[in-house]
Amino acid sequence: MKRAQLWPIVESHGPAWVLASLAAALAQFHMIAAVMGARYGMSIAAAQGVVDGMPHWRIDQSRVLGPWLVEGLSRLTGSFGTAHVLYTILLYFLAGLAILAASYRLFGARAAWICFLSFHLLCMLLINSMWHYVWDSGELLSFVVFCYFVLSGKNWRWMVGLFAISILNRESAFYIALWMILDPLLTAALDRTRPRPAMAIAGLGCLLAGGGTVYLLRELLLKKEVGPEMFGMPELAGRNFHPHIAENIRFVTDALLHPTLDFNILMLVILVSPLVMTVLLFRRRGRRYLSLGIPHVLIALSLPIVGVLSETRVMFDLVPFLAIGVAGLCEEDRIWDAPSAV
Repeated sequence: MKRAQLWPIVESHGPAWVLASLAAALAQFHMIAAVMGARYGMSIAAAQGVVDGMPHWRIDQSRVLGPWLVEGLSRLTGSFGTAHVLYTILLYFLAGLAILAASYRLFGARAAWICFLSFHLLCMLLINSMWHYVWDSGELLSFVVFCYFVLSGKNWRWMVGLFAISILNRESAFYIALWMILDPLLTAALDRTRPRPAMAIAGLGCLLAGGGTVYLLRELLLKKEVGPEMFGMPELAGRNFHPHIAENIRFVTDALLHPTLDFNILMLVILVSPLVMTVLLFRRRGRRYLSLGIPHVLIALSLPIVGVLSETRVMFDLVPFLAIGVAGLCEEDRIWDAPSAV
């Protein structure tokens, strides 16, 4: 969008977007503080551990973006804890502002507010009493941008830039690289043509470079993994991968057979929602939404293996797609399907 086209939108909607995003970000943190209480201090300590090279777990050591930014902010605030709080609020603010702007461009004003409210409602539902790591709120912003890049048809250069930043936040960035490989193949299969190689080659490069980056950060920055001793789990020491299949089977079984006031069955509904949303969006709005839905379905399928479902924050990656999907299903005036990026 050219500056001449952008400025009237900023002038007319900007103040409302900023105020709404700020209010929602403050409300989100109020909810985090109310739900977690004193345990929020453990999440602050987890970020400090990454900065010091003494994370809870080896896998956390490569998630340096958020902790390093908090450390930088603490030079201004004088306190790492205060900086952590401000950073979390800032990321919720930016994610809310970004999803408003993106959904406005994609669907219009009415659907943008539906998307914004859906986004924050899902975030609140997924807040849990155990952890809220600094990289969790970073993932919300990363995947808002990812969804917009896919739907607006950004080329491989934009995707590489997003991946390069996101991989320093958390390894879920690998799903961005995976999309870069799968999207040209999907387009070629649907069009019965040869795949255009630029995006796929860039995605493969991101996978390789990202894997090397994660490995080097863990090898070079890790001084001591404190989690095995702190949490009494010596069997997990030194691992690059923590499977949680048995624990998640118990969670699913309890949610279905022994419901409580926590209403954990709702978390299972959110977990399967990407598949349903992908099918609905593909039928309603076309292949670009199928392409966007595929990596989110893969995220949902992988979470019972690599995530702890009782820590419902692990589903944050799904929130931008589901919120944008709700807006896409509500918007009726315009059906838009961007061309495949190369």
